[in-house]
Amino acid sequence: MTVDEVRAVMESDPTASQIVLPDGTRATAEDYASSRGIVHVEYDGSARRRETRVAFVRQPFRQTDAAVTGLVARLGDPVFGTDALADPLQAGSPAMWIDEKCDLVLVYYRRAGYWVENDVPTFLRVERLSRVQEGSPATPGIQAWRASAAPPPVPPAPPAAVEVARVEAPVEIPVIGTATVTALQAEHPAGVTPPQRKKYVAPVYPALAKEQGVKGFVKLRVLVQRSGKIAIVRVADVEPTGYGFEKACVDAAEQWKFAPATSNGQPVEGVAEFTIQFP
Repeated sequence: MTVDEVRAVMESDPTASQIVLPDGTRATAEDYASSRGIVHVEYDGSARRRETRVAFVRQPFRQTDAAVTGLVARLGDPVFGTDALADPLQAGSPAMWIDEKCDLVLVYYRRAGYWVENDVPTFLRVERLSRVQEGSPATPGIQAWRASAAPPPVPPAPPAAVEVARVEAPVEIPVIGTATVTALQAEHPAGVTPPQRKKYVAPVYPALAKEQGVKGFVKLRVLVQRSGKIAIVRVADVEPTGYGFEKACVDAAEQWKFAPATSNGQPVEGVAEFTIQFP
């Protein structure tokens, strides 16, 4: 989930703080007040960045018959710690569910040494299976699960989106009133160079299209300012529609970095066109 999706679900303002991940990355953590207690969310980067996603969630969850029955009804029997659900959870003996496809592990556990009177000592914790944090209560269960049966092999990922063409970018942009007009041409006059991309981020193949094996392409038009910053990314063409190809490409292109176009050595605004193909 993205930061905006979390905030829409929680429907309340969080208390935010900054944390440092084990790899040194600075990230955002948020605490939301709810009827069940404080829901703690940690992200894999700054909440200000569009590509930031949820890395870890923890919320209080009482161990009542109704709560446990509802949890099993939604998730099925846990892959580890089924017996722990029959009796009060003990520290170090959690119940755990794993979803390899989504790279998620959910653990239902009792916090060790919890002493706050009349508070909830049991928690649900969700984190990425491939990036389980050090000291996580899920660690013993994951080790036992892996030792009992090797996970099925991961199928090869489908080919990534490929940039197949780039239309030569522009001559200097004349300005008429408040409207900016860009002329694209296959060959440029002497002294004119198009914007030069310095950083490329590949688009993510939309999940629905990937599952159904749908191929497609998107033609983007990127206006680069004299400073080298992207002014706007537009979709000039897309085929087929309805699968999210255009959003995937725009989201990626907004992270690209450029050196500006030049005319006789001076930076000018310029337009570059790219065609991204999803095989």
